Amino acid sequence: MVEDDPTERFPPFSDFVKAGEFAVRHALDSGHYKGGNAASARAWLGRKEAARQARNEASQAEQTELARSAKDAAWAAAAAAREAADATLEQARQAKNANTIATLAMIVAVISIAVTVIGIFVHR
Repeated sequence: MVEDDPTERFPPFSDFVKAGEFAVRHALDSGHYKGGNAASARAWLGRKEAARQARNEASQAEQTELARSAKDAAWAAAAAAREAADATLEQARQAKNANTIATLAMIVAVISIAVTVIGIFVHR
């Protein structure tokens, strides 16, 4: 039924609704409908086709919008991934610097221990 089409409640349209599009099209093509009924059948089928086309166009528009939204989300995710990668690289640099400082501190500590031990034995 075409959305809220009151004409489909009355003959001959109510008969078309009961029969369905395929049967109406077949009956029209085979010459079953004559005169006014044939014109009504063509009009009804035309409205059905127009409604189907409108639904298809709306569906295509919705799919296009969904595709755009998905593309935008993908770009946002890619940007977030780049930021995370940049942050990870910075953290790696800072960790490397911290390791270098810790290594130098260990060397200074070992030298200090060695000087202390040497000092103990020299003063004896």
